[in-house]
Amino acid sequence: MKKLVLMTLVMSLFLGLSAQKQKMQSDLTEKDGVFCTKDGEKFTGVAYTYHKNGKREKEIEYKKGLKFKETSFYENSDVRSISTFKKGKLHGEFISYYEGKKINAQGKYKKGKKSGKWITYDEKGKVKEEKKF
Repeated sequence: MKKLVLMTLVMSLFLGLSAQKQKMQSDLTEKDGVFCTKDGEKFTGVAYTYHKNGKREKEIEYKKGLKFKETSFYENSDVRSISTFKKGKLHGEFISYYEGKKINAQGKYKKGKKSGKWITYDEKGKVKEEKKF
């Protein structure tokens, strides 16, 4: 019985903490690239925006108030793009898709600027352009 009570308490605590880490993007305030909750705490967790049809538009992960990863979606729920961030600036892998899941462009960012080799594709998946930054 003690194990059941302890397990229930642990699950309640876990579920309560998880619920606090998900917000609507509109619930956050932004100043100088830092996102905070309404009580002024730097937000760590996932925030969402939605299309008019009710489907997810963006899923944005934050760590200590700074963007860490952003995934955007088309209205049909296909992924539009995935971006990573470091210290709130685009940094790392970036990939975008055409509606229908074929890759549109891929490359890397470094400190907010395109870096290295970027490849764009046509809607059939053939390389359209390769560019170095």
